[in-house]
Amino acid sequence: MKLTVAIVSFNTRELLLKCIQSVLDFAPSSGLEVMVVDNASSDGSATAVKKTFPTVEVIENPTNEFMPKAYNRAFLKAKGEFFLILSSDIEFKDDILKTMISTMEHDPHLGAVGSNLYYADDRLQKNCSEDYSYELALYNFTFLGKIFRKRSAKLNQEIFYADWDRQSDREVKIIPDSLLLVRKSLFGADFYDERFLLYFTENDLCQQIRQKGFGLRHLGQGRTVHQESQSVKKVDPAFISKIYRNDIRAYYTKYYGIGPTLFLGLMIELTRFLIHVCIKLKIRSFKKNLVWGI
Repeated sequence: MKLTVAIVSFNTRELLLKCIQSVLDFAPSSGLEVMVVDNASSDGSATAVKKTFPTVEVIENPTNEFMPKAYNRAFLKAKGEFFLILSSDIEFKDDILKTMISTMEHDPHLGAVGSNLYYADDRLQKNCSEDYSYELALYNFTFLGKIFRKRSAKLNQEIFYADWDRQSDREVKIIPDSLLLVRKSLFGADFYDERFLLYFTENDLCQQIRQKGFGLRHLGQGRTVHQESQSVKKVDPAFISKIYRNDIRAYYTKYYGIGPTLFLGLMIELTRFLIHVCIKLKIRSFKKNLVWGI
């Protein structure tokens, strides 16, 4: 079998159905299997998929196992030569998936490829990056970014490829796993690291691929729509913030060690405290200097 498409869903029924239909419209017609792993959705997602797409395999989790564990369930059952990690809020608008597969087939040194993603309003998403450094975390997650503004800006430009418009192919370090085609033979049972729940999953997975000696390429093609974070929006922001901080700790402990991560954690908590104090005192000049809210 050529391709396994794996979609993890959590309360995104209508988007999920559009996603699956777009896969069936544009993916190769032969050698394809589609799996949906439903994380205990309460909106009838699993039932709707079974009814609308009887050929799609649905794995129903009794509880929300979050992203890595859910994808691992599909990965262990997958028969495809290539494994597509796909968010349920993705909708293909052309046959870019065929181009991604062809790229992998013609370059055996590639471990994974991604392609252009667009917001619903047709803006191009500036995805892909270098590895997230420890210095980047200190600037983006703590008040140090307000103190060292110039250095922070320069580092962010370098790591997030500010000089690249994403319209050309490029070898990169990190590709978002909202749409990521992986060479399945690179992994046994050790696919996603389940210490992560929602964030830094692509950073870790892409580093694993590179450590195995394979490259990653972004294709500056495709008109795929990604509505982004639709499942997360259904959950209490405070809970998501807690998960995000947990995943920060997991990532930086894994790649930078316990000591630096403890210091980073302390700086994050101090920053959160200062933000809360300033909000309470209505000091508007102190604004969060974060890439993502913590």
